[in-house]
Amino acid sequence: MHDILPPENERIHALRAMKTIALADGELHDKEVRLIQIAANTMQVTVGIDDLEPIQPDVLAEKFTETEARESLVRRLVMLTTLDGEATEDE
Repeated sequence: MHDILPPENERIHALRAMKTIALADGELHDKEVRLIQIAANTMQVTVGIDDLEPIQPDVLAEKFTETEARESLVRRLVMLTTLDGEATEDE
């Protein structure tokens, strides 16, 4: 299994989704921030975590179109939900 990078114009939306999921429990944990930073570096996106706006699922679906990249993002999101030691219902 390997990660598929989304097209450049969709990468920011992947990061927005990661931050949205990370904040679902009301707190952005250090490990979550680190994973988002690693993803940003991997995708070659220069952005501050604080600058990432939340994204709604329907907007993400509209903006993030490639199937393989979507599947890769879902894997990242699932991993992100467990980093703080607890996967909450909101996540």
